[in-house]
Amino acid sequence: SVKINTPIGSLPSQAPVWLRITRQGDLWTHETSFDGQNWTQNGSFSEQLAITAVGLFGGNFSTSGPAPVTE
Repeated sequence: SVKINTPIGSLPSQAPVWLRITRQGDLWTHETSFDGQNWTQNGSFSEQLAITAVGLFGGNFSTSGPAPVTE
């Protein structure tokens, strides 16, 4: 089901868009940024999360070309 349906706004040409979703208890907040520093809140909603398993996730990111391969 749709929780938030809000336009991001006018996008700067060829600029990346950051997406941040945070959770505090059952409250989820959706934010976007064009520079990774200044954030705009697009909405929030309440949704219970039932945890059934826990695992480890790792990744990498680069702003200057392809991210290096992880092994």
